[in-house]
Amino acid sequence: MPLNRNYKIILLVIPILILVLTSILFFSRKTQINPATGAQQHISLTPGQEIALGIELAPQLAIRFGGIYQNDNADEKIKRIGRKLIASSDIAKSPYQFDFHILADSQSVNAFALPGGQIFLTLGLFKKLKTADEIAVILSHQIGHVIGRHASGKLFQSSVFEGILNSDTVLVSEFPARSVSKYLSDFLLLNYDEGDENEADQLGFNYEIKAGFSRKLFLNDFMATKNSGTDANVFFARHSNFINRKEKLEAILQKDKN
Repeated sequence: MPLNRNYKIILLVIPILILVLTSILFFSRKTQINPATGAQQHISLTPGQEIALGIELAPQLAIRFGGIYQNDNADEKIKRIGRKLIASSDIAKSPYQFDFHILADSQSVNAFALPGGQIFLTLGLFKKLKTADEIAVILSHQIGHVIGRHASGKLFQSSVFEGILNSDTVLVSEFPARSVSKYLSDFLLLNYDEGDENEADQLGFNYEIKAGFSRKLFLNDFMATKNSGTDANVFFARHSNFINRKEKLEAILQKDKN
């Protein structure tokens, strides 16, 4: 019976439409203005929830990369540089609680900024950073991702998408209700778009300048490892636009000189 079949199709389609429309409505209502950038962002988390989520994720992230590197000198070095970056800029006025860690994984060349301010460098990356300036460039860029709320925005978008596609999940569930391991898996799969990376660059550059660090050596030395065939290529694979942004970074430097 054609009528019967059409009726069944309608019964199947209506719940999907309701789910999609409700998700879109939820997405549009979860809008916040970022006080640091002025950008309007679709994020469900408050800064307090971002901090709590980052603190909860931090131990599991550390486990995946061999734990925290137990070297007081190295740990104190990045914490000292991180504190200087924060104290010299408006970051200190943000609600976020920044802390800086080195992961014991010497094979991976990577850096991570969890929502809320927990920032990590792998030992593999730390060993390639020869000066305090180079460390400051990496840390300030990661701070820029936190202030820009980039991870929180991407994770929110994926949670909305998941709510639409997976009928077994709660409709566009709030972040705190999801499992920590699922959050971490989603976080490690994140790829920031060019807009996020450029914003983190610009924010980070301002933090470096105010704290008295220089980006010049980083551009001339560390970024050259892209073509060296070293493990640094793993870092650039995750930060796929890093080399493409070199000209923009140099333009920022030139503008600052003038």
